[in-house]
Amino acid sequence: MSDRVYPPVIAAAKLMFKVLDLQITVEGAHNVPRTGGAVLASNHVSYLDFIFAGYGARPSGRLTRFMAKHEIFANKIAGPLMRGMHHIPVDRSAGQASYQQALSALRTGEVVGIFPEATISRSFTVKDIKSGANRLAHEAGVPLIPAALWGTQRLWTKGRPKNLTQRHVPVTILIGERSRPPPTTPVTVCCASGCRTCWTSRRPATRPSRAPGGRRHTSVAPHPRRKKRRNWTRTGTDLRLQGFHKACRAEWSLRTWRGEVELGDFTPSGAGLRPPVVWGTSLP
Repeated sequence: MSDRVYPPVIAAAKLMFKVLDLQITVEGAHNVPRTGGAVLASNHVSYLDFIFAGYGARPSGRLTRFMAKHEIFANKIAGPLMRGMHHIPVDRSAGQASYQQALSALRTGEVVGIFPEATISRSFTVKDIKSGANRLAHEAGVPLIPAALWGTQRLWTKGRPKNLTQRHVPVTILIGERSRPPPTTPVTVCCASGCRTCWTSRRPATRPSRAPGGRRHTSVAPHPRRKKRRNWTRTGTDLRLQGFHKACRAEWSLRTWRGEVELGDFTPSGAGLRPPVVWGTSLP
């Protein structure tokens, strides 16, 4: 397909990065294939995430076609640019058409970008992940590539004033290893704070049985910081999850007191959060 709009937009974005002196770090860009289709699945913390996620694929010479809500395409300014860059509109009330359009793009060798959370996370941790990215990659027979963004929320995010002229902002883009997962495999973009998405993906699919001694057991090992309790919940995971979150909050309260965490990285409730990671690689 003809790309007369995408290259000028990329050039303008790079110029803006240079003017604002953004400290952009890209790691794992080699995981994006130089040819053939691929699904790029990223976390979502800012309205500008599609710019930076697409920037992470540029070292491989790829132009990413992002799936975005159709309201953006109705905008007088953004709409023509989105259509010119061949992004894919998504009508949440009738998503089958956009799914088929993305599937067609993948089969023709395009890289399709998706935010599996389907919305911006106000807490900056990963919300419940939809299965569309997995299903697209599996049906099209293309690799699934996880990505993690951090720092873009300091420029423009949901529920906070935008600060598009802020200078020297550190932005980290991590691209994970590509894989060809079956439809049931969850996207491995997770957060270091132990979000519920990461834990529920490890929970047993059925109600745990009882051991010969009459005690209930599960296939999930308890967290090392959590003492065993007798009042198990249905699967025994929720109690360990609560203890895991308490340990994370205590650690980040200490880091905040030491001045190691920026106030801008806090939720409105004041609870400190860890930045997202891909396969255990921490973001600054």
